[in-house]
Formats: sequence, structure tokens, C-alpha cells
Amino acid sequence: MSMQQPDFSYNPQTGECEAPEGDNWGTPEWPVSGTIMTSPPCNGGVPQFRRTKSTQALKRPSAKATIDISAYSKQEGVLQVLQQLFQLFVTADGQLILVDQRLGLVLPADPTYLIALMQRWAHDQGTSVSESAIKIGVRILRERGPRSEMPLMIGRVGYHPEGLYQVRAHQGYWLYNKQSPLPQWRELPSIPSLWPNKSLFSSFPPGPVNGPEPLKDLLASLPLDEDDQLLLLTWMVLVMMPRQRQVLLELTGAPESGKSTLQSVLKELLDPSTETLIRSIPKKINDIRQMAKDHYLISLDNVTELSPSIQRSLSNLMQGMTIDWAQKTEFSTSLFTTCPVMLNGDASVLTDRELKRSTLTLNLSAQRTRYPDWINSPRCRDYLLPSSFNALALLLGEVNAKMDDVVIETDVSAAWRDFCRIGVIVAHWVYGDCSAFGKAFQSLQVIEWQEALDKDPVAIALRQYLKEEDKAHEALTVTDWLEALAPYYPTNKSHQKRWPDDAQALGACFGRAQNVLLQFGLRLVSLGKRGSRCIWELSEMEASEQRPPFAAHVRGMFTSNNEAFQDSII
Repeated sequence: MSMQQPDFSYNPQTGECEAPEGDNWGTPEWPVSGTIMTSPPCNGGVPQFRRTKSTQALKRPSAKATIDISAYSKQEGVLQVLQQLFQLFVTADGQLILVDQRLGLVLPADPTYLIALMQRWAHDQGTSVSESAIKIGVRILRERGPRSEMPLMIGRVGYHPEGLYQVRAHQGYWLYNKQSPLPQWRELPSIPSLWPNKSLFSSFPPGPVNGPEPLKDLLASLPLDEDDQLLLLTWMVLVMMPRQRQVLLELTGAPESGKSTLQSVLKELLDPSTETLIRSIPKKINDIRQMAKDHYLISLDNVTELSPSIQRSLSNLMQGMTIDWAQKTEFSTSLFTTCPVMLNGDASVLTDRELKRSTLTLNLSAQRTRYPDWINSPRCRDYLLPSSFNALALLLGEVNAKMDDVVIETDVSAAWRDFCRIGVIVAHWVYGDCSAFGKAFQSLQVIEWQEALDKDPVAIALRQYLKEEDKAHEALTVTDWLEALAPYYPTNKSHQKRWPDDAQALGACFGRAQNVLLQFGLRLVSLGKRGSRCIWELSEMEASEQRPPFAAHVRGMFTSNNEAFQDSII
């Protein structure tokens, strides 16, 4: 007995699977396999993560059997059912995946994820099927090879080679393209989706919004100043664009300042899941890999320390790393996975230099903290969060359509260029003024430069020397500088350990202090000689020589007066 396979033809131009003719392809109520969702969403968009029957009950034949498969091997029956329910595809990097032909959801081609599904099917047909038969069926399916290559969405966001951009929302998906900033609604994904184990649909249904006003109301309710609010909103948009270089969000502040509450809000808006805050601190790299399979946005709560290896792993994960999604080694499915990261703590715990260079640290003010349960207030649950989610969907379309037209005119490190390009559009869309982002980003850089200065005792001493000696210029040999800076020997014990003991060590410290001093309008240059007789010149820079403020413009953007926005320099 053969089973007729419905024709779900995949259209690479639209990125959609066409529905077959007939009325017999409706979505069955399947149980799930493990925690990967293979059933349709229900109960307000929350997938069911429970089996409807026990494993033993599934192995017992049903009294309501409709067909008899005893006439042929169970392995063949398993194979035919797999071919009816799934299509085998290969990803761009050569990994085999199974795509649910009804829902567009993705499973690794690993029998571990299929056991509950296949045993339920066999139970309904009045028979039972062993795990070994399922394993053999999957092995045969893999050996016969995939039909074609298919793009894959891992987590909350996906991209299609034809330029489509997809975001999972409430019981459906927002679909964007470069030609229009307005999103289109789809009940089924245009890009097949591999859900992280604990991921859920958004609980906020689509609805009309009054432009950026809900987002402005939400930001105004947070314990952050106005500049930090804009930086946070820019980060929120960046999280939903995993192809852009990610920046880690670190929330710091005194206890009861609202760090965990704010992080819960961000998690619910950007990546709702069954675990809002991860309170177990990762100790091993395998912990990071498991988090990447459980969440799209990793949200660490109350972090007191992170080992250097874990910090490097988080940095790698933000830029993308290979994660094996299969449970069995034989059926390895290694997929390139990118996960944004946020964490909170009383103080910064980051020590890795590369990670710190790509971290947005925001300090929450205890004076502005709202009552602890404000997130569960009726106004917040019924209006503020749903409206903010829909406003964020509109903002994503605006950024996706215009981001390639943003030109950054000042020198910005590679770690922050994508962040800045997004921030320019966010500031214009929310406040109608791109210069708001320039001001916010400049304040962020000043804080970073001050932190760098505070860790450099030689740079501190040089600034104090010019100020107290009331000089705008000084040129001395390294040996003479060592004597001139002696009165400014630090009192801090950690700084004392970094203070140079001789002229050669001081010359090395001067080389490291050059860039820090440059940010504060001081130029420190060597006049070419080496050794203890080398002359170093310290001078104040003219205003025209100092680093210019952040500047950018957007090609082709027009104001309400139809004037080109290209000359709107921040």
C-alpha cells in the first residue's frame, strides 16, 4: 500500500511553499518530539511542550486502527510516512534538515526528534514501531539524498537569498523586503524555521500603532537617561538583525535598581521563551552551546563572574559559531548559529579585551526605578508592550530598507559601525532628528575613554603635569620625563604596580598612552631617537586638530519638506 504525497512545490522567487490541491492536507494535532516544536501553535500562540500520551501508551496499538501496515516492513512504512510529512533539504553549508511540509518548521535529520511523532502515527494505525525502525528509516532517507538546497532560519530571524527578511511574531511571521519598509504578514514562514528548544511565538498580536509613540512611552518608563534610552532602542533593533555585527548589552546598577525587570521586558519583546532569565552561570563551553540551542537571545541574570574562556565563547557566539543541533553523533547537523547576548550585574564583570570593545554598558539609576511589578500592570500588559512590539516591527522595516544608504563619515571601529548605521535611522524615525544619536553615541565614547584613562597611571600623570605646570607644550628626554613625573607617582596600589621603574619602561608606557591622550585633546609623539635619550613631545591640540564629533548622513532620505536629507550632518 502506497501513500500519496501532497505536492508542496517550493517557489524560490517568493520563498513560499504552495498549498496542494484537495482538502486532505490539513494540519494534524501531532505531539512534539523532545522540545523542538513540530505541532502548530495553540493557546494564544504558546506551543505545547507536552506529549498527549505516554510513551508506553503510544507503543500499544489503538483499537481504532484505520490501516494495516503489517503487510510490509515497518522500516518501509516509517520511510513512507517521513516522505509524506517532511522534505529532506540541504543547507548552504551542506547540512541535512527535515522541513515540515505543512508548517514550514525545521528539524535536524536526527531520529531523536521524530520518535514521539512516529510512535503516535503508528499508534493511530493500530500498530507499534520501534525506535530502531525509526532510526533505519531516517538513515535510508538521508542516504537517498536531498531534493534541493534551501535557506534556513535559526531562531527569531531569517534571511532569504532573494532579499527577503523574516521575523517570527504572534502566530505568524513579519516579512520584509528592501523595496518597501512596510512588513507583510504571513501565517506560515516563507523561510523554513528551526526553533530554539525554549522559544515561543510572541504573545502580542498585530495591531495598528501611532508611529513611534508607544516605543517613546516605553523608553520613558525605564530607569535610564534619554541618551541611554536611544542607545538601548538601537540595540533592540540590532538584536533582530543577526547578519549585522552584534554588540553585547550589559546592565549594571545597585540592587533593586530594576536590572532584572528591564531584562525581562527586553526578552519578552525580542525573544519570548519558557525561560526568561538564565540564572545558572555558564561554566563550560558546552553550556554556551546548549544555551544557543535553547534561546535566540541569551539572557544571563545577576552575573557575578565569567571565566575568560566563557567570555571568548560569548564573543564568538555573537558573531556566529557552529553548533551541532543533532542528538546522535551519527546524524550530526552542524549549523552556523548566531545569538545576541545580554546580562546584568551590580558591576561590570567583563575582562576580555575584545568582548569589552563590543559591549554596550548601561547603568540603571536607582532614583528613576519604578515600582517592582510595573511590568505586570494592566496598562503595561494591555497597551504598552503590545503597542511597542508592533511599533518595533515598523521600525525594523524602516531600518531594513534604508540601512545600506547610511554613510558614517567619522572614524568608528568595526565593532560599532553596524550599530551606528542602525542608530542614525532609529533616531530619525523616533525623534525626527539624526543628531540625537550622534549626541548619545558621543556620550558613550566619552565614558569609554574616561575608563581607559582611569586605568593608565602614566596618562593621568601627563595630564596633571600640563595642568599644574600651566603649560601647553613640553619636550623632554625619557630620562627627564621620569624625573618630571615623579611628583605624580600614584597612590592607588593597582596603579603603583603599573608605574615604570626606568626610562625604557616609561617609553613603552608612552606608546600605550598616545591613543588615550588623543581622545582628550593631547598629542604625545616621539621625535625619532631611541633609548633613554629619546625625546617625547607632549602638547595640547588645536580645536581644529581634535577628533571631530560623530557625523553621518543618509543617501536619498527626504524630510517632510521634500528636501534631500543627505546634507543633514550629525
